[in-house]
Amino acid sequence: AEAAAPPPPPSPKDEGSLHIGVRTNWEIGYESLTFASPKVRMGSGGYGEVFKAKWNGITVAVKELLDKNPSDDQIREFKQEVATLSHLRHPSIVLWMGCTLHPPNLAIVMEFCAGGSLGRLLHNTRASSPPAPSVRLKWAVSIAEGMKYLHSIDMIHRDLNSNNVLVDKRGQAKVCDFGLARVRMSTQCRTSRGRGTTFYTAPEVIRCQPHSESCDVFSFGVVLWELSVLQRPWEGYSDYQVMYQVSERGGRPEIPGTVHADLAELIAACWAEDPSARPDFDHILGELQALPPDVVQGAHAEVLELHAVPQVVVQPVAQDLPHGQDLHPEPPQRRPEAPVLGLRRLQVHRALVEGARRVQRAHHFRYARRAHDDDPGEVVLVRLGE
Repeated sequence: AEAAAPPPPPSPKDEGSLHIGVRTNWEIGYESLTFASPKVRMGSGGYGEVFKAKWNGITVAVKELLDKNPSDDQIREFKQEVATLSHLRHPSIVLWMGCTLHPPNLAIVMEFCAGGSLGRLLHNTRASSPPAPSVRLKWAVSIAEGMKYLHSIDMIHRDLNSNNVLVDKRGQAKVCDFGLARVRMSTQCRTSRGRGTTFYTAPEVIRCQPHSESCDVFSFGVVLWELSVLQRPWEGYSDYQVMYQVSERGGRPEIPGTVHADLAELIAACWAEDPSARPDFDHILGELQALPPDVVQGAHAEVLELHAVPQVVVQPVAQDLPHGQDLHPEPPQRRPEAPVLGLRRLQVHRALVEGARRVQRAHHFRYARRAHDDDPGEVVLVRLGE
């Protein structure tokens, strides 16, 4: 019998290429990407940084492995994210468009989400007002839909947090950054490599114990708390302090009493200590969709009717003040030239002690409310951090 013909030699395009197991038509030539000069950095994640670029006339996000001499762990994480993204197709998952596989230019090309990260949108101090409650609830539903899809194909994200959720120009929230994602090969997976973002990480993952998709439910509970309260989780704590509080003492961010009871119950269920007691995303979606649109109001906010207030004076302050610090030794003077706000309703912070000159933490600004002896109805709004 004739000997079998030897396999054809690799084409020049394949030589030196990083083989990952994706279709070759997903490979994008690095030279076809056009970056601004200097490059516009959009963020970072895991092993690389994300830049804005043009490809075939459309705006894309390019996540580059910046270390030109990457370690085995960096290569492994890059390959893991490419292999994961290439199989994902869902409106609530960032769209993977291709990759460049020729070292030293290793990069993932994804859709560009003009809104940026959810974390930036929630904590943007330059914004005039926080995102509307109905918008934040819509984002929570979108994230839950994306996570339900991932779990339906036995995928565990393991690093869900507000910076790993992007918002596109239509306002759709999309889960991204799959460098730590894993396929659930058995009932539970166990790994000590890459615990995700500490402030959102489940206690069993912190302890390097076996964990399942319920660790994503825990992380979602923290994101849902963040959407509801409009504060960063564990602000002021170090990673090690959070790891100890969450894994050893059962600590969780405080849920204010102003959070809707049904929403507070859902958040608490998501970050239950026992992973088996946490709901799945099918149940979470049902609970979220049953909530009224304005349920995600943000904590510690009250709405005042301005027609009941004789005068509202906006007084700029040059420097930021810590929580609880007096603003002035004397009451601020009325300024006739100061503009009177023409809004019918305005969110301000509730003074915990009547008449005290205290600053309560707000989402975008901080306000002081005081009652003067000569005019107990006056409200002074102090805009800080300018």
